[in-house]
Amino acid sequence: MKNLLSYTLKRFLIIWIILFAAGTMLTFRGISHESLWYDESYTAAMTNHTVAEIVRMSAGDYHPPLFYVMARMFRIVFGNSEFALRTLSALGLLALAALSLGPVRRIFGKLNALIFTVLVFVTPVCISTAQDARMYTWACLFVTAGVLYGYLAVTEGKRSDWLLLGLYTVLAVYTHFYALLEMVVLYGLLVLWGIFGHRKAVKRMLITSVIVGAACLPWVWVLAGQAAKVSKEFWVPSPNALFFFGTFIYPFGDKFSIMAFLPFILLSILAALILTGKAVCQGIRRFSDEGKAILLMCLVLLLTVVATLVISFMVKPIFYPRYFFTVLGLYLLVVMYGIGALQSFGAKVAVCAALAVFAFPQLSHTCFNRVNGPMFEAVRYLQDKVQPGDMFLHNCEQPFGTFIYYFPQHRHYLNLPEGFEGYADYAPFRPNGTTGHDYRAFVRGKTRVWLVNRRGLKWVKFRVIPESALTQMGFRKDMAATLFQMKPAWYQFTVTGFINMPEMPPADAKR
Repeated sequence: MKNLLSYTLKRFLIIWIILFAAGTMLTFRGISHESLWYDESYTAAMTNHTVAEIVRMSAGDYHPPLFYVMARMFRIVFGNSEFALRTLSALGLLALAALSLGPVRRIFGKLNALIFTVLVFVTPVCISTAQDARMYTWACLFVTAGVLYGYLAVTEGKRSDWLLLGLYTVLAVYTHFYALLEMVVLYGLLVLWGIFGHRKAVKRMLITSVIVGAACLPWVWVLAGQAAKVSKEFWVPSPNALFFFGTFIYPFGDKFSIMAFLPFILLSILAALILTGKAVCQGIRRFSDEGKAILLMCLVLLLTVVATLVISFMVKPIFYPRYFFTVLGLYLLVVMYGIGALQSFGAKVAVCAALAVFAFPQLSHTCFNRVNGPMFEAVRYLQDKVQPGDMFLHNCEQPFGTFIYYFPQHRHYLNLPEGFEGYADYAPFRPNGTTGHDYRAFVRGKTRVWLVNRRGLKWVKFRVIPESALTQMGFRKDMAATLFQMKPAWYQFTVTGFINMPEMPPADAKR
């Protein structure tokens, strides 16, 4: 019997390693084939500062400092290229898949663990987000691990599981504000579960909660300030039908919800709905066993949506499809359980294969197409035109951030309309990037200025800077406005060159 178990475990590990290796290659395929976009440039800017400065500046951002600190440490070793910045996010997704070896296998068994690994790598938005230098893959890892170890801690009572629950909770809280909300929901459910079903777990749950609360206390003081910032200026619009639909289809597109092949996306959604329903039914039938774990995950998912909607309507909109990536791991576990509930092994393999086929066009789109915008084209256009001492004037934060990354030796100025202080704290872009309400003071006396105007400002408060404003100050346009755009990317802008040189005196004046 012992030899049989050893053989079964070895076979599981061999299959898992093959799946993990294939998923790793897919995750890194094309990871640096396109330029950074604004959010990634914010991460890059953060890594230019010390850990102490990052912690201080995070108070002005909407997200806690942990990921930025990790990115800073990563940058010290590997640099700040597109590949290096995005590799950290890719490692977060690989760590999510690696949960299959631990808590996923312990709760749901080896076959379901393999199914979860497959789902992590064939879900299109996972690969797209892994190739984005942001904190979402790590937040998803911490939340998923926290829920899994929370279930194990209550049901099995092992001290190591309680410690891991507390650890992943603290990591989640310091990674993303949605993760904080999800951990609050989880702890509330675990306390209720302990009171009504596992009284022995209540004491340890309370002790864990006190320790976790103390560990998170240093971050509590900034929450009020962040809440005030969100209440003042936040770019997320009020929830609407489009956002609900976007959240629903988000796992099957890319990070910007761009759909490569809608028929396969619809088939993926239909399959996920059926499998979710089957998972819930199976969870109810097996409530005395691992079914409680699935129902716990469903409740965390549902209550997260409800909580964000309540906050969005009563305080300020925070309901946004991308932020729900933090709970995507739980949703994949639910789908995994639905596949695992199928009767035959062949049916399980067939469904996994079908989901991979449905995802193929979108995965190809992520690995080969560019959605971040035409920054590479702009860099090639400007690299032999921009001279030392040239200044960049920006009308919007999107080009402001990306141009600072690709032209770090030059000064950049973001012009903010009167009465508007921007959607974020721009301190990380200093010293080369500054902001203000009077661009005339910035360009006055400068020899060369490049005006960068982002187009498509309908949904934001930034405004175009007219070229006439510079010509009226004595600047002459020596490089006509050049439009940079690339479909399906939404980010497009114009670049215009201005020079401020005194007119040559007439020949008579020389004599």
